[in-house]
Amino acid sequence: MVMQERQSILIADNDQEFSRAIKIKLELNGYNVATVNDGNTALNFLAEKEFDLLISELMLSGFGGIQLMEEINRTGIEVPVIFLTAYGEVESYLRAMNMGAYDYLNKSRKITEILSVVKKAIETAGKCHISSGR
Repeated sequence: MVMQERQSILIADNDQEFSRAIKIKLELNGYNVATVNDGNTALNFLAEKEFDLLISELMLSGFGGIQLMEEINRTGIEVPVIFLTAYGEVESYLRAMNMGAYDYLNKSRKITEILSVVKKAIETAGKCHISSGR
């Protein structure tokens, strides 16, 4: 029997209570999860370790989620990004999606919906990596 490696997720959010709650739910669903509370630290984590997914709030200290996405694109880090925010607005939604975000969700969504999007994002990214030879 081949053991499949657990996918790793990085959560970047300065709401520590929310981060802790989502981390627990993701770990209960079989994911390895790391949390950071600002954009600078998130970028450093992504540069040092390969993650299967980044879940980011838009309003981060240091620099925000959109700037984090710009830096990810600029540096060539390959990671799907889901924005999970309490501050959703049309302009930031369009900007995030045009920059290549996988999805953009409001934090008020049910956890089952968030978990479904997380699973699809990781599966989709995995298929892209397989087909691209990664």
